Amino acid sequence: MTHSLLRRNIGLLVGVVLTGQILAGLMVVMLVLRPQTVRVADITARMLNAVSVEMEGKDAQAQARLVALIDSPRSISMRPDNDPPSAGGRNFPNFMERMFMNALAARLPKAEDMHWRTDPEGRLWMRVRLGGAPWWVNMTPPRPASAIVSLALASIIAFIVALGGGIVLQRRLDRPLRRLAEGVSAYQPGDPPPRLPLDGPTEISAVAGAFNDLAARMETHEQERATMLAGVSHDLRTPLARLRLSIEMMPHDDEELRASAHRQVEQIDRMLGQFLDYARGTEAETPVPADIRMLCEQAVHNAAPRQPISVEVPPELIIPLRQGAIGRAITNLVANADRYGAAPIRVRAGPAGHCLAIEVIDHGEGFDPDKAMQLTRPFVRADEARSGPGTGLGLAIVDHIVRRQGGWLGFERRDRTFIARIRLPLGQNGQKG
Repeated sequence: MTHSLLRRNIGLLVGVVLTGQILAGLMVVMLVLRPQTVRVADITARMLNAVSVEMEGKDAQAQARLVALIDSPRSISMRPDNDPPSAGGRNFPNFMERMFMNALAARLPKAEDMHWRTDPEGRLWMRVRLGGAPWWVNMTPPRPASAIVSLALASIIAFIVALGGGIVLQRRLDRPLRRLAEGVSAYQPGDPPPRLPLDGPTEISAVAGAFNDLAARMETHEQERATMLAGVSHDLRTPLARLRLSIEMMPHDDEELRASAHRQVEQIDRMLGQFLDYARGTEAETPVPADIRMLCEQAVHNAAPRQPISVEVPPELIIPLRQGAIGRAITNLVANADRYGAAPIRVRAGPAGHCLAIEVIDHGEGFDPDKAMQLTRPFVRADEARSGPGTGLGLAIVDHIVRRQGGWLGFERRDRTFIARIRLPLGQNGQKG
């Protein structure tokens, strides 16, 4: 059974209509056709019994004259047993004929001797005893054709109406449901949640209204979070700046102590920046055309690597994207490669099918790509990084940013190299310029 609501509703409607038609057909048979057939069989039995009484004790000529008087193609035809009708018709009686013969046999004496056949014209002949002798009698039972054809025609019309009505009804229901599904699918974290029109049936309007309320609460939550982050940034960076100034004003007697204090302050500043980067996301940015080569070069510069890092990007590759967020993601990957990888390190970017691929490649051992899902969780660090500085947010920030762009982050070990790869769909970020 399909999970499609359209097919389920149409199947339900058609099933209800067909069930109604079957019940209606049974009622027509039991309340109309059967009583009519029994009534005709009763009249026929009375007539045949009267003919049998009249034929009792008469010679063959008198019986022939009587038969000639009552014989009529429109009502009853009679033939002597020595001149039977030709066979060649149906092998089995239809439903109405069987019901008629059963009712007639119940009303005739010596009905056990009754036989039947149909001639090539489809007429029903029955062999009965009249006046003590067997005769072939043709009686036209009630024809079910008109009633059955009418019932079949009504069923077909009802089926078509139910099918058409189901499609129309489902389309009316499907339209707002599709808008709801499209609205949910189109929502990207960091974008303002869409609003849905409140038209359609009451139940669908209630769902759309609930979605709009949820979108409004999400938008309010994001605004409050942005305000809180701005306050946190101000409140923490201000004393950090004072601490840095105090270190500068310290006596120069112990340069090693001053340098260590500077390093600790810079590490705190970087960790604070990572916390804010992870929490901030991309909601403040809108996609703008970006020169991918310049973006990668700036990201490498921001990572402040300890060794030269090459950038391999085709010239004039312009892609609309949120360049601030993507730049931070590239910077984190470059910083990871510089800290835990091995030279040479290079950054490579270019179109790959319907995606923009950005790769940071180093010649270190990296980590098992099967652990990627675990290492992209916040505050989770690889074994070799546990003893060093850091927050465990680097890859989590990259994964967070990339997912918000509708892309994905992957890792690969190949030919003694380790590759961290970002893929961004061009359909969402724009087309190649």
